[in-house]
Amino acid sequence: MKHDIPEARLKEVTSWLQRRVSLGDACARLTADDRNVVHPTVLQRTFEWALLICTGIALVCLMRRIVNGPTLTSAEHLRSWLALRDYSSDELWKYDTGGDSLEDLGGECGYAVVREGEVIDFWLYQMN
Repeated sequence: MKHDIPEARLKEVTSWLQRRVSLGDACARLTADDRNVVHPTVLQRTFEWALLICTGIALVCLMRRIVNGPTLTSAEHLRSWLALRDYSSDELWKYDTGGDSLEDLGGECGYAVVREGEVIDFWLYQMN
């Protein structure tokens, strides 16, 4: 399967690889992170719709985290992303630009699909 990811971007992610992880370990980490997400109440949702009607969609998008619809957790999103591709013979690796880049508001982390030592695709989880 060919992806439209520039070769330079794949090499950049390759330089950030930290360790090989299983899908179960990756999903467990994402599930732990999702426990900190506070889901909006009915009153907050009503207020969002009022804002949407009064001021447009831009303010609502700034106010809430949109991953892939409000019903998917990060772990479910990763699983669905992997399910769309045939990566059964490839390795899943965690990548991270490191603490300094995150502190300088320029970092990112996520999971990369590695085939024969080369990143062929990646899933960006957090970007600063």
